[in-house]
Amino acid sequence: VTKELTNGCVCCDIKTDLRRAVLHVLERKQHLDYLVIETSGAADPRPVAADLHQLCRLDMLVTVVDASAVDNQLSSRLGISQLAAADFVLLNKCDLVQDSEVTAAVERIATVTTAKVEQCKHGQVPLELLMDVQAQASSAGGDHDVGTMSHDGAL
Repeated sequence: VTKELTNGCVCCDIKTDLRRAVLHVLERKQHLDYLVIETSGAADPRPVAADLHQLCRLDMLVTVVDASAVDNQLSSRLGISQLAAADFVLLNKCDLVQDSEVTAAVERIATVTTAKVEQCKHGQVPLELLMDVQAQASSAGGDHDVGTMSHDGAL
């Protein structure tokens, strides 16, 4: 089941809609293996996670970064917040840059987070690396000072 909420910022405009959608999915009689929430590049995942943590067990926060765009991501407070919150970082599009650029990207990411960095191409990564790892329970990786929902990166 896919539920798309496209009518605004998850921090401000659709916070209630997101919560309602999650509750709707959780109340279904069918067995639910996983619930994946994708906030795109426009949200700090920590406050979203904090709000949803009240409803279900949060397994892990994943941040996807293009190998060629790490410096760009680290040039904004929001980008830094997204990486700092990550339990797991997917360094994507590694096939489109030189090996030396991949190495440099991993080093730059390590200045912001202790999260595991998985290099990938086309966003392909084995599911066992992403599902049921209980990173949130062990606090492996991300900065989970969740703050409050705000789309401007302020906590």
